Amino acid sequence: MTNDLKIADLVEDPDAGEWLDYPEIPGFRLLFAVPDNPAQIRLATLAARLKPVVVPEGGQADPAAVAAQDAEYHYLKVRQHLAGWEGLKIKDLGHLFPGKKLNLGEGSQAGTPAPPETELAYNPANLDFLLRKSTAFYRFLNAQVNAREVREEADRKNSRNTPPTSPIPMPRPARVAGKKRSSTA
Repeated sequence: MTNDLKIADLVEDPDAGEWLDYPEIPGFRLLFAVPDNPAQIRLATLAARLKPVVVPEGGQADPAAVAAQDAEYHYLKVRQHLAGWEGLKIKDLGHLFPGKKLNLGEGSQAGTPAPPETELAYNPANLDFLLRKSTAFYRFLNAQVNAREVREEADRKNSRNTPPTSPIPMPRPARVAGKKRSSTA
């Protein structure tokens, strides 16, 4: 005899996010999510679209180009792990941008100052700005992503039921050797 029980109702969602408190900013919490397979596919697709670094034949790739490509890859990888936040207020921006001047008088569209207790929404523009411009924010998230990857790799190695590799690999951007020029006489 079978029943209509759903496994999803009995098991905690393995892809559910985890709320993490941001250090130094009381009340600022980040929803750190495990990327689902479609997110991994999107990241792999984006990584594949990154412009390949051309390596001259017999030479080495331009270190600046390799560093820029690696930075973009890591940015994409970190970004896919953040699914939301709550509690980030205007007054907290000084912690995320230490030593930077804040334009607090121009916080609203009407040009009037926004109250320091105004909460800043989680949206793609705010996330992108923080990841690209706030070293403190990026380092915190990057450390969380790296720690999670280390835990997941250890879990895979210690589990008998998990395949040794991810079903969808996260390819690194390609580095391509330069084409040899043909000489015609």
